[in-house]
Amino acid sequence: MSSRRGSFQSFFQIALNRITGRNQSVKNRVELNLLALEARLNPAPNLLVPSTSAAAPLGMVAGATLPFSGALEIDLLDTPTPASTGNFSVTINASAGTANVNTTGLPNVVVSSNNSAAVTLSGPLSELNSALATLTYSNPTAPATLALTARDSAATPLTDSKTVYIRAFDPATAPTITTALANVNYYAETTTVTEAAISFTVSDPQGSAGVTVTGTSSNTNLILNTDIVVAGTYPNFTVALKHQANVTGTALITLKVSDGTNFTTKSFNVSVAPAAQYYWDIVAGNGTAGITNGTGTAATFNGPWQVAVDSVFWSVK
Repeated sequence: MSSRRGSFQSFFQIALNRITGRNQSVKNRVELNLLALEARLNPAPNLLVPSTSAAAPLGMVAGATLPFSGALEIDLLDTPTPASTGNFSVTINASAGTANVNTTGLPNVVVSSNNSAAVTLSGPLSELNSALATLTYSNPTAPATLALTARDSAATPLTDSKTVYIRAFDPATAPTITTALANVNYYAETTTVTEAAISFTVSDPQGSAGVTVTGTSSNTNLILNTDIVVAGTYPNFTVALKHQANVTGTALITLKVSDGTNFTTKSFNVSVAPAAQYYWDIVAGNGTAGITNGTGTAATFNGPWQVAVDSVFWSVK
């Protein structure tokens, strides 16, 4: 590929000088067109890797080996005109863990630092792809990336770089609710009331697949299990609670997050108090006022404007 590119450049450089002469503007435009033509005739190699991202990595069991075969196979493509006969190289750098390839039956592939975090292999394109088809990756515990870079054999190599994101997880690790759930207080009403939804987040080292959240109530006279409504998608969820009409008391709400095998729970208290019905009783002649919550016990105070009330009933005596 290197000799082809050199002869290509030499031929067009001579032609360019003869055509453009001393007209630098024309020469610059022709050079740009020639570079575009060369890029079409001699494209950079192209690494095909599994589609991943930091948010959607490949998952593997910690301590196991991940084979890059089948749907996960990594391939190197090169489509120059004419076809290249030179060697290519691929470097594989793992941020954690080790990479390994098998070159049995591939006499023209040279591997450096096999079974390490930084592996380099080089050889003809067909044999190099056969070696990549045997690539395996081992990761003890940590999230990691595999940074791959391919180079052709030109004097000034053309390259392609791709990254594969990987998450190693312990299958025995359960998902958790990461939000602190505070106790809440409501008032009883004459009808059932669905209170504002409470937001929370969930984390699972194994990812979102199969993660479910359910809720139960310790006091179904106050809050039915069916009136605990969980909504949302991983990792963001909400829970809305509906309490019964004219019922007071306390219920322990327990949220359970499960991946189908392992689970954890987190609980919080819900207290429902009697509806507050206050009135001021202004007694003529002494300038005092009384306030009651319906128990019949009046309080004496000199600053009625300092009292927050839900509903006010006046009684002048």
